[in-house]
Amino acid sequence: MQKILNEAKARNPFPEDIFIAPTSDEYKLLKKAIEDAGLVQDKFFGSFGRRVWNNCIATIEQIIEEEPNINDIEIALKTISESKKYIATEPDLANYMLRDLQITKKAELDDLSWAMHRHGCTKNDVLGLITNLEKYIQDAQVSIEKV
Repeated sequence: MQKILNEAKARNPFPEDIFIAPTSDEYKLLKKAIEDAGLVQDKFFGSFGRRVWNNCIATIEQIIEEEPNINDIEIALKTISESKKYIATEPDLANYMLRDLQITKKAELDDLSWAMHRHGCTKNDVLGLITNLEKYIQDAQVSIEKV
């Protein structure tokens, strides 16, 4: 959970050094301008707040979607185990089995796997892919256990 919150904080599109907070006097001027126009400030600030809130929720949902879940991990571990049976004799088949896994995409290894598919691959290529996937899964499991 803390990892998700840290990532959401890091994605803040409104850094304080660029979007400097208005002064108390500036808020008073804005309030007066809104009142002079016959408008209700709560209507505007509530709308702005709702937009910011919904953007935060959308960002957190995006981060959660990017994180591997236990189902992705279980499927990946089974597929890796199966693919290892084919590495020595059919490395292209072993790579094919791993290429379209959600975990391969989430680990950002899908481009590598597709390149291996297009240009042919060796046993060592697939072993390297598996090593990277297993490392990613290990890190993801630690992250999931902390939640």
